[in-house]
Amino acid sequence: MCIRDSRYRIPVTPFLLLFGAYGIVHVASLCRKNTRNEAVIWLGATLLFLLISHVNTVGYKPSESTWHFRRALAFASQDDWEAAAREYRQAIRVNPDHAPSYANLGNLLGQSGQTQEAIDVLEQGVAKCPNNPLIHNNLGYELQRRGQLDEAMAHYRQALSANPRFLLARNNLGNLLAQQSNLDQAEQQYRAALEVDPLNPLAYNNLACLLRNKGDIGTALLYYRQALALAPDMLAARVNLADTLRDMGRYMDAARAYAQALEMEPDNAYAREQREACEAATQAQERHK
Repeated sequence: MCIRDSRYRIPVTPFLLLFGAYGIVHVASLCRKNTRNEAVIWLGATLLFLLISHVNTVGYKPSESTWHFRRALAFASQDDWEAAAREYRQAIRVNPDHAPSYANLGNLLGQSGQTQEAIDVLEQGVAKCPNNPLIHNNLGYELQRRGQLDEAMAHYRQALSANPRFLLARNNLGNLLAQQSNLDQAEQQYRAALEVDPLNPLAYNNLACLLRNKGDIGTALLYYRQALALAPDMLAARVNLADTLRDMGRYMDAARAYAQALEMEPDNAYAREQREACEAATQAQERHK
């Protein structure tokens, strides 16, 4: 997860420059008319306006680290990962306590398959910003991917200790507990996420997967549909719904769900293969009626 950063300021300077420009024109006009005393007064007023336009009246100081961070976000939005990583590193260089850059750089490196480099960056971030929940979450995720489950769990819990309402860490902890077959504890985490945000599609999808594994198929279907009602473009929930319908023998409904998944991701080989299999199973059912 990347952090977005924004700042809103009222641009006063353009208005002051307009006044200054008007003053210059008016002074020139007075000089042409030989009204020198009035011209001197206007010249002084114009210079004062131009001086004010360069005065920092609100005490705002540009942040070099924020500048590099925003450049990194811009490069990342264009899929220029190398340039984005370079800018995140620059932000950290000028401000070693810039938590968002550690979190985003670690996430970017992890997505690029550079797991060890991601872990190294995130561990540096934890050392500098020990109470930042996003860095702990991202580090936990990378450690989980590498199979270091106990360490990953510790960082998820630290993220939640810093921010108990951090839904991504709550869901990730639930997924890790489910991976360890601690299904009841995992269910508690997903339901805790939904208590914080009853409209969280990720928690509905994860809870549905868990209930499906526990054999509660009816409730699992309900929660998959709820996830898709909240996030219609959630591919994982669409495929999970299709898988569940297939396992129930509802091949026609499953084929439709796989087809919808293919509309979202046409190159999804799994969805294409399963749709074809369900269509064949539907035809077989029709022949035996």
